[in-house]
Amino acid sequence: MFPILLSLIAIPVIFLAASALLGKRFSKLLACASTALALAISLYLVASSFSSGSASLSESYPFLASLSINFSLRLTPVSLLLITMASIVLFVAALAGDIGENSTKKSSFLLLLFQVAAMGIFLAGNLLVFFVFWDIALVASFFFINVLGSGNRKQASLKFLIYEIFASSMLLLAIILLYTSLHSLSFSALQNLSSVSGSTRLAVLISVLLAFFINMPIFPLHSWMPDAYTEAPTRGTMLLSGILSKFGGYGALLVLPYAIPSKSFAVYIAALAAISLFYAAFSMLGQKDIKRALAYSSMLEMGIVLLGISSLSQIGIEGAAFAMFAYGIIMALMFLDVGALFYSFGERDMRVLKGALIEAKGLAYAFIFGIFAMVGVPLTSVFIGDLLVFMGAFSSFGVYGLVPLAAVILLGAYFYFVVEKSFYGSKEHSKVIYVISKTQSAGIGTLIFFMLLFGMLPFLLLNMFA
Repeated sequence: MFPILLSLIAIPVIFLAASALLGKRFSKLLACASTALALAISLYLVASSFSSGSASLSESYPFLASLSINFSLRLTPVSLLLITMASIVLFVAALAGDIGENSTKKSSFLLLLFQVAAMGIFLAGNLLVFFVFWDIALVASFFFINVLGSGNRKQASLKFLIYEIFASSMLLLAIILLYTSLHSLSFSALQNLSSVSGSTRLAVLISVLLAFFINMPIFPLHSWMPDAYTEAPTRGTMLLSGILSKFGGYGALLVLPYAIPSKSFAVYIAALAAISLFYAAFSMLGQKDIKRALAYSSMLEMGIVLLGISSLSQIGIEGAAFAMFAYGIIMALMFLDVGALFYSFGERDMRVLKGALIEAKGLAYAFIFGIFAMVGVPLTSVFIGDLLVFMGAFSSFGVYGLVPLAAVILLGAYFYFVVEKSFYGSKEHSKVIYVISKTQSAGIGTLIFFMLLFGMLPFLLLNMFA
């Protein structure tokens, strides 16, 4: 049987080697080819899963024989959702995300390294494989910020590194505790977590909460995020907000339903999700830099994901998975669009940027579409994710589960203000400095296409959960 899961990891490894050997002029082409192949394979798997009504596949290769741990990979409905999302975002980032970049070879090399990590994490069959690719993603993300970022990149990358090393250490601690207690690191073994001692289970819970909440991020473990997202280049921010934050969400979705000791304890997780949502919403209201405001909106949306997971209901967990898919695409679209606006006008400050709708209609309308999608307008995939999450929250927490909807309303109100301030205006408008390329327009169009496709036809992805 063809090792299709392994090929999703092997393809970027091969292109990574080619990128290191070949010259600068081939780097973007190699990145586009690698991500296009991954996207084609992901869509093939979606089509196969839709026709069969299930997504179940596994592969295993020798790794650590002395510990009886294999290099195991598995495909599940959730992982298929996320590798599809990651493939879409990576392809568009490779095609169009290099807006204004001078170090194309470095950026393409880091993108391919990030692709290796993303495919490995979402296809990991056990926690050790998950951890290995988690750290590869950390390295790629750090250099995206530190080497290719803007003015304050050194401080932003250092803060990111400190937080992520701590998160990695907590994840490793949880892995050690789980292996000594369960003698297995497979995700299926987590179902036996209730059999371990209370103190060990509590230590595992605290460790994974710290690790995954930093990565998502969730208040109060979020302070690395605004600077990292703002200082990273467009391509880097697309990957950080669209994919990296989903690593924590995916890990939480896999582990928390078994690590949370009871339904009553899940209420505290839901409360923290709500606090994080409202903190992000109110922090966003004070921002003048549109990119920094988008960083907080990304944090808000991961709070919604955590709310779905904390419901511990089937519909809430499916909603969290679908929401991660939708949020990955919409945040990549918004950061790509803002990167293009900055490239076109030389400004991201809403007080200075005026009349974008006059000088850059395509970018302005794409941004407005993104706002509608972020607040969950029907026919977009965000609507489907939010609907399932809040249905799950309502079934578990009653009317209190719907309170975070107020934060989504704040999100919409704030970005309406942004549009009114920076996009409309007949008396004055900023002048275009540069015109974006056709590939960048194609990238924006691709993200909008997939956002609408899976919003109008959600059964293409949800059929495999039945």
